[in-house]
Amino acid sequence: MTHDLPDLMRRATEDLQPDTTALVARGIRRGRVLRRRRTVLAGLSGVTAVLATVGILIGANQAVNTGVPPATTPTVKPSQAAVAGPVTPAQTLATLTGLLPAGLTPASSTTSGGYGLGTNEATVLLDDGAGASLLTLSITTAQAITDCNPFPPSSCTIKPDHSVHVRYNSSAGALRQTTVELFYPNGTQISLSNYNAKSEKSRPTRPAPLLTATQLAKIAASKRWAFPPPQAPDFQPPPDPNDPAAGHPPVPVKQTLATLKNVLPDVKLSRPKTWTGGFNAASYVVDGTSIITVLVQIDVPKTACGEGYADCTVRTDHAVVSWTKEEKEIARRGGASCNKVEIAYPDGRRISMDSCNAVQTEDAAPARAKPAFTTDQLLTFAGNAAWKFPGS
Repeated sequence: MTHDLPDLMRRATEDLQPDTTALVARGIRRGRVLRRRRTVLAGLSGVTAVLATVGILIGANQAVNTGVPPATTPTVKPSQAAVAGPVTPAQTLATLTGLLPAGLTPASSTTSGGYGLGTNEATVLLDDGAGASLLTLSITTAQAITDCNPFPPSSCTIKPDHSVHVRYNSSAGALRQTTVELFYPNGTQISLSNYNAKSEKSRPTRPAPLLTATQLAKIAASKRWAFPPPQAPDFQPPPDPNDPAAGHPPVPVKQTLATLKNVLPDVKLSRPKTWTGGFNAASYVVDGTSIITVLVQIDVPKTACGEGYADCTVRTDHAVVSWTKEEKEIARRGGASCNKVEIAYPDGRRISMDSCNAVQTEDAAPARAKPAFTTDQLLTFAGNAAWKFPGS
């Protein structure tokens, strides 16, 4: 991944009290969680986006920065949200297409949908003649997010009007994603992601997403948006039959952080961080010079080697094991390099780990000659039986 949620987070549940969970917007529905889990975590560990990243990444449950007290935010009441009457998913899609840069019109594929009260979603397939590029939108009225606590500091800015602006890039192999999110004090929220492919899983059709983060931010900041009314506080999204984590119990993200510490050798660890969003992710800085990140989740079973890693093998237990040594693409702007591994089990359990020769993966200069851990060491850590994989 790059200034981004690196390739680890291709793919959350902190053991929090209800008001803390609400902080990260229960209104951001399951669809965003499923998108985010395809993003990679290491970039956010420069924290990560997913992001998504995210975080990367927040999700339908929460995103957490360990060691930072969660802010207390008021519950959003319907009268507080900037709602111009009920807005349908179709109207949201029409607004999105109307805000596209001049001369750029949607290709053949557009969709709209949502979960009813609280969230509308839309997708548009763009093509400027240089390759198709998927644009996705989630627009929500939910619990307000008023600070950068849930996000990597380098990806988040608070504007004078107290709105929270988040930007990040992420990648999984050759697949690229640019994401912009805006969170307003009244609880209205908007998330836009643009890909260099026709879908979030397909092969790239162009080198980079068609729209830049600046263009996405301009679209997101438009005053033409009408937001759906807020959901009821006890609203729960319908189960997603396509979610492989459905039915599996959640795992507190602090447990993931503790497991990471326990599987590592006797080294000096600092800067513990965690984040979630349909996955659990955690990171430490090792000996003050090298970040290590982990992402665990239950995902669609992977049965064969594919893109994203330089080397791959399928073991006799049918687990797909992939690795890349000293990849510089993850943080190409800063020159750091990362060793990366992934173990994908046939039952859908998946664990990814990165070790980089810098204290973060976003625009970071190397702090040592090589990452603290080799790919062989990372595979040993990742294969430890102590890991628990979170469900939804």
